[in-house]
Amino acid sequence: MARNYVAEAVEHWRACRDDKALRLARHPLFAGLRPRQLAEVAGYVDVLRLRAGRVLIRQGHPPAETFVVERGWGLVLVDGVPFARIGRDQTIGLAARADRVRAGSTVVADTDLDVLAIDPSCTRNFLRLVPHAALEPWSDRFPRNDASLGRDVSRT
Repeated sequence: MARNYVAEAVEHWRACRDDKALRLARHPLFAGLRPRQLAEVAGYVDVLRLRAGRVLIRQGHPPAETFVVERGWGLVLVDGVPFARIGRDQTIGLAARADRVRAGSTVVADTDLDVLAIDPSCTRNFLRLVPHAALEPWSDRFPRNDASLGRDVSRT
């Protein structure tokens, strides 16, 4: 009997998407999405592990990629000065990409990061399903205060 490579490829693709949908269901950003919506969002993201020191977005440049943090911390730098940290319950670059503006800060992986990278061609569809991702408290427009930086880094 001949193998059906197309059917096998489709089955593999569905299994990967379903694994991502289960992963999304465990993240608080996606709470409240129905299974069909989770499956759709899963098609818009890739799961990545980024090493500490990797630059995710650069101040003054439009974000090429956008991320949802699953685990780890990103360091927010304004003009090279540590300003805040971004953690699990936040997005990186999504608000700037959605608003089509340049990033107001640089974000560097402060620790190894597990992230969901949003396909740049799918940003609008992602935000259609998860509109609150670009709003407070999820957005990197609202970085967290972090005493470990040695000073108050909250926005005033």
